[in-house]
Amino acid sequence: MRSWLVWSSFLTALATPGRLPRSVQSFRKIRHMPVSSCTRRLRVRAAPRNSFRAYTTGTMGVPVVDKAFVEDFADGIRAGQGEGILIDVRERNELPYGMIPGAVNIPLSEFVQALEKDTQFWEKQYGIPKVEVDDNVVVYCKSGMRSHQAAAYAAAKGYPNWANYAGSYIDWFGRAY
Repeated sequence: MRSWLVWSSFLTALATPGRLPRSVQSFRKIRHMPVSSCTRRLRVRAAPRNSFRAYTTGTMGVPVVDKAFVEDFADGIRAGQGEGILIDVRERNELPYGMIPGAVNIPLSEFVQALEKDTQFWEKQYGIPKVEVDDNVVVYCKSGMRSHQAAAYAAAKGYPNWANYAGSYIDWFGRAY
């Protein structure tokens, strides 16, 4: 609740000229950015039962999924019935703390180059065929920040069916490391 009040007061300050330091006011004039573009409403989407669904869209239009969705998604992958890939974008030194079952690790530091590589590289390096444009992919990390970056990058490169598990490791295991 407290963070919402801080955020609310910050937005109020943005909307009120004269309440911010001159450097910030002049920066806003240079950028020509309306205050309304700083805030974004979450959009709720309905989806057919057996489809890749996301319940909100985050910044830059990246779909965000919750723990229940990831549990079903991971169960489908492990059972061989899943039509998607679960990617862990944490670095290799973070893996001893645990992974969501069924996930494949592609560290964020290798992620940009990996999307440019071919299927042979993916099979050799990660043990899976290269992600196709129409594949359903959920990415996660420790807290959701790096996975958001990965999903946003993939969306910018033309991969429309990527979603970010915003809760990531902390939500899945109920603790941080």
